[in-house]
Amino acid sequence: AGAVATTVQAKLRETFSVKDFGAVGNGVADDTTAIQRAINAAAVAGGGRVFFPAGTYFVSATLQVNYDYIGLVGAGTNASVIKRTGDYGNTINMAKAAAVGAYLTGCRIEHLSIYSTIMPTSGVHIIAEYADYLILDDLNITDAYQGIQLKGCSSVFMSRIFMKFTIN
Repeated sequence: AGAVATTVQAKLRETFSVKDFGAVGNGVADDTTAIQRAINAAAVAGGGRVFFPAGTYFVSATLQVNYDYIGLVGAGTNASVIKRTGDYGNTINMAKAAAVGAYLTGCRIEHLSIYSTIMPTSGVHIIAEYADYLILDDLNITDAYQGIQLKGCSSVFMSRIFMKFTIN
């Protein structure tokens, strides 16, 4: 059995709901493992949308986006929230898992809110390293040691990003 030819656009239309992988989205249950499973399934499929239906998703460890053409997409900044608890490093790490210098291509984060329940002493809510054609759109980022960090990225589109820091 060989691979079926498809376009990047067709792959980006595939959707993996975090709830299909066990996320609860009630702001209490730890959804980290379920969200990472959805991201990994999109990676195995060659890319796709990891969808966060309306809810608050508790995350207790870094979410790793290490493969091309993966989008983390919510139902809107007032509807889909990633709630980081703890001081464990980055909330979302976007970097190629392969060799040093390899670029992560065609990833996106859209229509989400990301916030911390405590003010971390280190780490970033969204960090992208060597990403090409990255889209960050319609995001509400609250209470992070650093909100967004881009290292060695090119062709980055950022729009409608609101950041505020309220925890002392």
